[in-house]
Amino acid sequence: MQLSQNSMSGIKGWLLFFVIYSFYLLISNLIGLYFEFYIYMLVGTIGWNLARTISVGIYLFSEVLIIVSLVLILKKKRKGPNIIIQIEIITIIFGFLNFILTINKIDELPSLISTIIFGSIWILYFKNSKRVKATFES
Repeated sequence: MQLSQNSMSGIKGWLLFFVIYSFYLLISNLIGLYFEFYIYMLVGTIGWNLARTISVGIYLFSEVLIIVSLVLILKKKRKGPNIIIQIEIITIIFGFLNFILTINKIDELPSLISTIIFGSIWILYFKNSKRVKATFES
């Protein structure tokens, strides 16, 4: 049974899951930022070192990248998939940076591994998916 171009286009299936997942990441990053500042205010003696400053910068830049991804998908921009692939590569690089800058690396290892796995899955999805091609080429 051949699926028509129309039945494959649209924000459905795994593409819809990516949108929902992106909203989840947006909210969880905001919560992470809140706690980063809240802990700093509670324990003002720790101060801002280079690692903390870069960590906050990564949170902020991640928020921008997530918003860009969502806008590209919801507006069905033609270059959306390629830009989202680049964003996922940047996210993996940020995961490595965050891991390198973390003092307690064992605690951050699961986060790094999940970042690499999910990023790779989304890269492959946006490169090979028929739904993505049908949605963004129309």
